[in-house]
Amino acid sequence: MPRSTRDEPYPPGTAKSGTLAPLVGARTAELIERAVQIEQEDARAAGTISFVSRIFCQTALPYRDPGPIPEWVRRNGTVTLRLNPGLIIGPRGDETRGYPFGVMPRYLLVWMTTEVKQGGRAVQDDGLTLDLGGSMRAFLRQIGIDSDSAGRGGSATRLRDQVTRLAYANVIVTETREHSNGRWNHRGKNFAFLDETNLWWSDRDNGTDTLWPNTIRLTPAWRDSIKASAVPLDTRALAIIQRAKAGPLALDLYYWLAHRLYSVRKPTLVPWLLLARQFGSQYGRVRDFKAAVVKQLRVVSLAYPAANVAVTDDGLLLRPSPMPVPRQTVIDL
Repeated sequence: MPRSTRDEPYPPGTAKSGTLAPLVGARTAELIERAVQIEQEDARAAGTISFVSRIFCQTALPYRDPGPIPEWVRRNGTVTLRLNPGLIIGPRGDETRGYPFGVMPRYLLVWMTTEVKQGGRAVQDDGLTLDLGGSMRAFLRQIGIDSDSAGRGGSATRLRDQVTRLAYANVIVTETREHSNGRWNHRGKNFAFLDETNLWWSDRDNGTDTLWPNTIRLTPAWRDSIKASAVPLDTRALAIIQRAKAGPLALDLYYWLAHRLYSVRKPTLVPWLLLARQFGSQYGRVRDFKAAVVKQLRVVSLAYPAANVAVTDDGLLLRPSPMPVPRQTVIDL
């Protein structure tokens, strides 16, 4: 029987040649096999622990370029994230303001957070400077991105663009809570991700290293935030989401569930409207957002097999679930 290249599951029935059609496509079978590996071997044994800042388990970056708006706002209950675009100066002196968006900055932030939390080989002696050399490329390849692929729209071009956008963006995170007797508590933090960049790029990328180092220097505020509150992930889960080409919403749902399910002690319903405010501000209608979430959860359930989540008419029903990385495997440096 000839091997099929179809990615979606086949409907039940018989192939035109009279042979029995496969029940799933090659890619679906691969994703299921990867999910089984996550169930059978924990992240520490597999050497696949990653981290993401808790901020991005509660709120999120844009899915697509918001365009020329003054700020990007996401809210999750009492927590609000305001993202301001940075001034980007091109090689010919042209100036634009741009937001980090899509999957690439999400993966970059996971890589930064993981290197800082684990004291990875990209971290320089000052504890703030990261070398964007082999460590970052190895991480991106581990999740299925070839950071050396050049050309307009290639991974190298997108990487260069999103590193620059991250470098000059500014973030304000606030939390306002009402306490007893009419008292309120307001807390906030204003920070940038990076305070120094030294990047060498080439419009004629041949896939080889430059002669000069590519480095970024985290702001102390961002480094301290990472150290204080990072959520453990399984890098193999990121690879499943990337391989499925599921997009940034699937990553945000995975991050959120990795953080949220940890605190669930009884069945908890999260309404669609609240989820849409947190994740779906670039969807015109709540029902469109719901349809997108239902679709992406099929992939997230493979990336996080232990997540006990059910779709209802009113929202997502969360039940107590094991963490993606069990508590005893968490590295806390």
